Amino acid sequence: MKTTILKNILLSIFTLLMATTLLVSCGKSSDSKPKSAATSHKVVYKATTTNGTIDIVDYTTATGDQTTVTGISVTSYTSPEITVPTSVGSVVFAVSGGGSSASSTVTVEIYVDGNLVKSNSGTGTALAAGTSYSF
Repeated sequence: MKTTILKNILLSIFTLLMATTLLVSCGKSSDSKPKSAATSHKVVYKATTTNGTIDIVDYTTATGDQTTVTGISVTSYTSPEITVPTSVGSVVFAVSGGGSSASSTVTVEIYVDGNLVKSNSGTGTALAAGTSYSF
């Protein structure tokens, strides 16, 4: 029963995190950024834990849709390299899992064209972290 409650809490946190990230990433963008001449970007998503596991991964695909990977139970995750066209204005990456103690951490990172562009982390027994990046 304790496992079911923890899974429900993780799912609720993950859903809230994804909804918040989606709202932030869909906000009005500023025109102050110069437009890139590139026609696409190479994106890689990475997540690591300390004293925990990653159970659910959610990220933006090459078509701009979200995909979810579940039931993986790993301590680190690296996506395949994804070629994202510039018509996709932003990407979102989020993970959730479980920590063995209150000091457990999970860190998510988005790499674009080989460079780390965004990072975020979360702590606790119900691990969740997400971030987004606009091109």
